[in-house]
This record gives sequence, C-alpha cells and structure tokens, in this order.
Amino acid sequence: MKKIFTLFAAVLLAVGANAQKITFEVGQTPTDGFANGNFKIAIVDEDGKFVIDANSQYFGTAESQEHFTARLKTGGKSSSKNNITVTVPADGALKICVRTASSGATDRTLTLTQGGTELYKQVVKEADAVKVTGLNEDDPAAETNVFPIVSVSVKAGDIAVTYPEGALNFYAFEFAEGESGNQGGGQGGNDDPDPTPDPTTASSINYPTSEAGITLGGTTVKGTVKIHENKDAVDCISLKNGYTTDDVMNGNHILLEVEGGFKAGDVVTIAGAINNSDESKHGTADLFVTEDGQVATSLNVFEDFINSRFVAEDPAVQTYTLTTDYPKLYIGRNGNTGTNLTLIKVGRGDEDNILNVKITTNEGITYNLAGQKVSSNYKGITIQNGKKMMMK
Repeated sequence: MKKIFTLFAAVLLAVGANAQKITFEVGQTPTDGFANGNFKIAIVDEDGKFVIDANSQYFGTAESQEHFTARLKTGGKSSSKNNITVTVPADGALKICVRTASSGATDRTLTLTQGGTELYKQVVKEADAVKVTGLNEDDPAAETNVFPIVSVSVKAGDIAVTYPEGALNFYAFEFAEGESGNQGGGQGGNDDPDPTPDPTTASSINYPTSEAGITLGGTTVKGTVKIHENKDAVDCISLKNGYTTDDVMNGNHILLEVEGGFKAGDVVTIAGAINNSDESKHGTADLFVTEDGQVATSLNVFEDFINSRFVAEDPAVQTYTLTTDYPKLYIGRNGNTGTNLTLIKVGRGDEDNILNVKITTNEGITYNLAGQKVSSNYKGITIQNGKKMMMK
C-alpha cells in the first residue's frame, strides 16, 4: 500500500531545515512502516493491534501549539509481538507527540532505549496537559487540552520505543539533526547537561518493574497469566487460596511494607486477570490490615478483573486511597476464584514523591497447603519460598 506522509513547515515541531517529521493519516497501514528521507519508523504488529484513526489533539505549550487530526493507536502494551523502532540518520533530538490511551491511567510509561542504554522513561498522564482557551472555533471560551512534547537527545541508529504498562497513542515523530533534546540520555547529544540534576529517587512498590517491598506468603506465588484472549503470557502474582480461616489471617497473602509505613492519602493501584474457562467466574482481591493471628479488617475489595480467556483488553487498573495510616498492608484472595495480579503500585501524593521500601523476605518459612506455618517436622506437601515440596 502506498504510504502517505504529511510534512509541515514553519510549525512548532519543525526546528529549521534540518528537521524531519512523520505524522499519520487515516487509511495508512501501520506495518508498512513510515519514512521521511532516512528518518524511519518500523512497526511489529503480529497481533493486529495497531491502527490509525481520526482524532483531534493539540501538542506544544500554552503559548505555541500544533494540531493533529490522526493518531497511531498501539492497542496494547509493547512486547516482542507489538513494538516500534525509530531509526535516525545522525546525532540529534527525537521529538514525540504521545498521549495515554486511557485518560484515567497513571501508569502508562513511555520508554526509549538505544544500544542497551535507557534514554527516557516517564509516565504519560492526562494531567500533563495544560488548558488553553481560544483553540475551539465553535466555542472560543472553552478550554482545550494541550499535551507536552517529549524531546530526547539521541545518537544515529535505532531507538526502541516501548510502553510496557499499557497502550499509548502517537500523533507525530520528529527528528532534528544537531539539536539537543530536553532529556539527555546516556547516549544523547546534550553536551551541556543540567548542572543540578534531580537526585536519584528511591525505589517504590512497583510490581512487576520491581519486587522490592513485596513479600509473598503461603500459597501466593509468582507466575504468569495469559491475557489478550489467552494469547500473551505476562508476569503476575497468583492468589491461589483464601487469606483467612474463620476470619483469622492465614499465610496466603501478599505483604506490602515501606519505610515509615503507609500514610493517609497513599494510593494503592492494582490490575489483574482471571483465566478460567467458566465465563461466569469473577475474581476479587482484598486489601486488608491485621496482626499475625488476629482477625483481618478489609479496607477495599477490588473486583474489576477481566477473564483473559474471553477479552482482548489489558487488565483494568483499579485504585484505592488510604484514609488512615497503617504500618503494613496485605492483599489476599477474596472469593472462590484464583486471581492473578499483573500490577501492584503504591504512591504518595504527587507520583514523583516515591515511597522508600522496606525489603523483607519469607525465605525459610514453611507453610502447608492451607497457608499455615508448619515446623520442620511436618509431614506432607509444603510450600517454601514459593515452591511446593514433599516433606517425609
């Protein structure tokens, strides 16, 4: 299919005569690829998720914006089957107009990697937009979202564009030879780095990116679950059995801990799926607090879990905001269907204000299949460090 390329001159993204830009038009086939001279975009789409459709959006700043009328929809998170590679002919700045594919999501991360070096990794949020009046001809007083442009210094060669947490929508790519991006990566062409860079942030509870701050107990184990109509296997934590016996906590749970404990206003975010041949089944997970051997107190029951055998969507993102301080939090299975959690995050206020995690371990502790701690003299099937074994 013949490719159609829309080039703009003397507009926001164009940075002089050395700028090359690629935008999209309805009717193009994403897997055909895109090119503006030797600036190219290649797309792998084995699952047929990419599509170009009509969509009106502005990118830039409050003072200067550019309007786009079509977008490249990725349709799901990146993988070996679905991804984007951008090729630039020289050192310069790569600029990307990108928006989250879910206005309520706060975990859609855009990552740019070149030659094994991560150049850029930030969450793309709806809240990043500024409100500008006067852009709507039918209602000049109305406020219109204007989204920022990602600008990264790059070297000549291939740049992997990934979005491991969920789908993003792309409106334009531009390359400006000899320019420096606002984000200077390890290979970027920024010869004058920020003399006062941001301090290195601590880790946060951010599964599956990190397992810090997370301890698994009993029959709760790491594994994989197939999503997208049983096609793609992704990492998960499986809640295999209930977390209470006669309302008292047993060993089947996920323990979350951070330095200084959790505070009112902290946001707990999870996503997950069940994978069951019975379409009537529904998974649940309970966020709760307790003391060992005491009655568990439920804070919130998460119920919006997809049955990944029958739907092609990503697991739904669910959130709960704490109203009280707690030293520890727990997540356990609530109901009679196993639930697989593909995302567990805890954030405080601004997403950049990250919690310090307390790393704990349950290594060496042995449980029976009911999730109860047992001694080394126990006979039968046990679970230790997430693995089943026979004690004789």
